[in-house]
Amino acid sequence: ADKMLVDVDVDDKGRVWLLSKKYRPSKEKRERWKEIDPRDIKTDTFILYLYSETGVLLHVYQLDHFVSGIRSIGDKLYIVDSTHTMRFHIYNVIDGS
Repeated sequence: ADKMLVDVDVDDKGRVWLLSKKYRPSKEKRERWKEIDPRDIKTDTFILYLYSETGVLLHVYQLDHFVSGIRSIGDKLYIVDSTHTMRFHIYNVIDGS
């Protein structure tokens, strides 16, 4: 039931992207998910935190899909789900400063 670190990456600007899992879904919920196409499941389990190079929290992103890893390359953030849906999401990172 505790939060846990899933993955972490540092981008070209020294910012830290930290992927956390809020909780482990109940056994009953996981059993129901087995009957549904994983691409149709929305979950509130994963949170992505963005910290400045000095450790200041800049933003918190609530994700609605499964995530097993993240990678920052240039101005893109790649969010991978290699466990449930075998797909990845690509986000453009826009510098607001």
